[in-house]
Amino acid sequence: MIQPGLRPRIAKCVDGPIALAMLDFAAKSDERKPATNLPQGPSGLSLAADIRLDAPDECTDDFSLLALLEQGGTNNIEQLAGDFAFAAWDPRHRTLLLARDGMGVRPLFLAQRPGSAFVFASLPRGLHASGLISKKLEQSFIVNELLLQSNQPQHSLFSGVERLIPGDWLRVAQDGKSEQGQHWRLNPATAGRLKINAKDAAAELSTLISAAVSRRLPATGPVASHLSGGMDSCALAILAARALRPLGRDLLAYSLLPTPFNEHAFGGAGQFIAPVLRQEPDMMWFPMQAEDPLACVLPKMDEDQLFPADPSHPEVRIMADASVRGAQTLFSGWGGDEGASYNHRGVLAEALLTWHWGYLTRELRAMAAQRQKSVARTAWSEIAPYLGEDGYMH
Repeated sequence: MIQPGLRPRIAKCVDGPIALAMLDFAAKSDERKPATNLPQGPSGLSLAADIRLDAPDECTDDFSLLALLEQGGTNNIEQLAGDFAFAAWDPRHRTLLLARDGMGVRPLFLAQRPGSAFVFASLPRGLHASGLISKKLEQSFIVNELLLQSNQPQHSLFSGVERLIPGDWLRVAQDGKSEQGQHWRLNPATAGRLKINAKDAAAELSTLISAAVSRRLPATGPVASHLSGGMDSCALAILAARALRPLGRDLLAYSLLPTPFNEHAFGGAGQFIAPVLRQEPDMMWFPMQAEDPLACVLPKMDEDQLFPADPSHPEVRIMADASVRGAQTLFSGWGGDEGASYNHRGVLAEALLTWHWGYLTRELRAMAAQRQKSVARTAWSEIAPYLGEDGYMH
């Protein structure tokens, strides 16, 4: 579970049939020192957690969660606001309780061998290292992911390994019996019930987003943010910078600029980023380019999950640079535009309909060269689907 060069602080608990361990990568440790004990409540409840709670509290996140679990068990999980994945061992009832936050931000993988063992870890590599679970890829999962047809949140990249569903809790008893429940689900039936005009809706949205940003600011140190030029990352970066300014703290804004491809130079989001930097001049701006353009298209992937793990990948470099500068939180609008404009879908069709033909010509020529296709074929594949009845453009 530990990458080369990292020396996390280790805490653990061993009690009869149960063994828990937690790696704290934010803390520096001395490998010669013995492992410390996991946090415990008055009843002996032991907690291993990957957690960031939003609500400010004089106690640490671990002990705030412990107090809630001591008071009401699963009934109090719904009170948590933030990102979390945790495992709590109750020595009184000899049960293990696991839970994940509603958005599934923090990972939690598990595998059950009835009559033998129940194992869990933040990442599958922890399960495989136990020797109890063989490392075998689940081909159907890979195919569904590539086809964008994955709708089974419990499935994982590996055979025999499942993910705890976001918003769920799972209690496992010493005899192997288990029960599972939900502590949070978004209810689609509530959509549209609030009758509100556009002006009030905009004001309410602004209030909620501002509060969400403020609640996620760490107590000390600088904060990092993506600044892509889109509405999502720009809004988050501006709100974070304004919240940090009275405290005399810095916002580190990272932008990924396109790398020229042969003789083609992509415009990128520079024209949208510039007004933000003029408006918030105390942002510390760090533009980055991909060292290898193909690294963004075909990056080296993490061995546990389908996301880039190549140190040269721009996103990995951004996180590494932010960490070196002391930032432990990075705001991101990534994926916030998962609608008509997601991944630039429909942008070229809009350029055609709004007479931005110079921009359209430059983009099509560059994309055609990159894909080694004709401009006509590129234009057809990128524009035609959005001009029909089922497209986004009407």
